[in-house]
Amino acid sequence: MERKSKVRRILWPDRPAKFLNTQKTAMKGLFKILQEADDAEDLHDMRVAIRRTRALLGFVESDLKAPKFHRLSAMLKKCGCVLGAQRQLDVALKDAKHYGLKTSGLAGARKKAREEVARMLTNLRWTKLEGELGKFSESIVKINRSSTQKTASALLGRLKKIERFLPEKSSPDFHKFRIFVKKIRYTLEAVGRPLGKIKSLHSLLGKIHDLSVLQQLVPCTKEVEKDAVSLYNRAVCVVKPALRHASKELAAAAIESRF
Repeated sequence: MERKSKVRRILWPDRPAKFLNTQKTAMKGLFKILQEADDAEDLHDMRVAIRRTRALLGFVESDLKAPKFHRLSAMLKKCGCVLGAQRQLDVALKDAKHYGLKTSGLAGARKKAREEVARMLTNLRWTKLEGELGKFSESIVKINRSSTQKTASALLGRLKKIERFLPEKSSPDFHKFRIFVKKIRYTLEAVGRPLGKIKSLHSLLGKIHDLSVLQQLVPCTKEVEKDAVSLYNRAVCVVKPALRHASKELAAAAIESRF
């Protein structure tokens, strides 16, 4: 038993550091690609890398003794928002074509969003972002285990308080629930815990959100609403086992970080 504990002490600190290094490497390559080309999937991958990095920033924020990275946090948030505006229109255009809807208005809005992305990437410059990420990399290897324990325990506490059912897709609580599930997913990834059905739930909630955005942007057919209801019903079936699994894995992460 003692031997396992020693092995855990060696391995655990590497997880967040290696996770961050993976995201940093991905962002460096994608940053250059997006400056030179307009690719929807590369843009999506960049957004995911930013989200994962911001999840790690949450670990540091829970440790009062750790240095804060407000500048990096602000840079990533702004970058994510600008990329998100284009991503939302990329998905809307794809869905509109799938349903045979008019895309003229979407195409114009998407062009403006792309111009904003290009302007943001030019003004931001990778060297500035890389410098801030480098400082964060140096700090994260020194993260106190209590930081992870606090992060996992805080999410677990919120998870225990919420009802194990899905809010109506048209309600403000649905968006809050979707963001919460997203945070759980990226936290579990950062500490090396299995995602289970949280991954499926996250995907379904994202697709429901995409169709909701499409309905706001262009006149839609009954088929769109029918598919949105179908996705919602599938999510209803997944939500309880997904949250049950998340509770178990967050509890395990909190306990593991004590050793």
